[in-house]
Amino acid sequence: MHSRPGLQLTCFSLALLICVRAQADRLFDGTFGIDYNDNLANAAKANEAVGDAAFNAAIHAGKYWQITDRSSCSATINLATRRQIDFSALDRSSVGASINLQHKFGLGSQAPWLNIAGSAAWDEFDFSPRDAWRYRGAATLGRRFGNRLDIQIELAYEQTTAGHVVDIPFLVRRLGIHGDAFDTVDHSLAVDANYALTTLLTLSCGYTRRSGDVVSSVPIASDIFKASSAITPDPTFGPGRFAYRIDADTDIFTAGLSFALSEHAALNVRYDRIQASGHEQLSYINNLVAFNLTYAF
Repeated sequence: MHSRPGLQLTCFSLALLICVRAQADRLFDGTFGIDYNDNLANAAKANEAVGDAAFNAAIHAGKYWQITDRSSCSATINLATRRQIDFSALDRSSVGASINLQHKFGLGSQAPWLNIAGSAAWDEFDFSPRDAWRYRGAATLGRRFGNRLDIQIELAYEQTTAGHVVDIPFLVRRLGIHGDAFDTVDHSLAVDANYALTTLLTLSCGYTRRSGDVVSSVPIASDIFKASSAITPDPTFGPGRFAYRIDADTDIFTAGLSFALSEHAALNVRYDRIQASGHEQLSYINNLVAFNLTYAF
């Protein structure tokens, strides 16, 4: 089982101590949307893949501090909910906190900047063995080129630590394989670009390379069984399925459009193609389409 990264929580506290002396402004943004994933189970075989749509909503509220003319800090409380159309076991409510430290290397809109971010959240699912603490830390370097193009590069670390572990006694006793399949760790490197087509319409595209643990929920199969580092029963997508934790490299290609409805609101559409390849050529593909409305001030 992976250890809990208490270092992130310590960093949150230290950053807040730095920020509290500066004048603070309020932050608030909300998102409501719907998305569709054609392979929620991360299955390699087409006949085991299942798709579903979900409604989701999120609220982020907090404070923003301008520490110097080039450095700033923000901290937010984050609430989110997700409701699946068919697979209610994946219904989720989340509560967490995040902090961001940003520094610009110069003055003006085209000066490069560095953002250090960390977050922690508790995700509670309708199927309780999926409940987990979720941690994320990221460093992002970005710059604007001219009046239309923004490019950023992000290095990130993510970890989930399950709140409940369901072992299969036979596998633990005979093979030493435990049921902490929802404990995962991964690292990623992402490159994203945003281009303003007009004053109201922005085109975005990106690529992410992620390495680490993924969870596939499929019936018993010898190939994925041999490649798994943890296995637990998972009736989320029907009886006879198990959740397997495997190590995989994942390529994520994204494209999207954002249309500004006003100074504070935008309508967004995004498409993600996710291609994962694991041990002994175990691989799966996800196609994800999302629509959402955001409001911020």
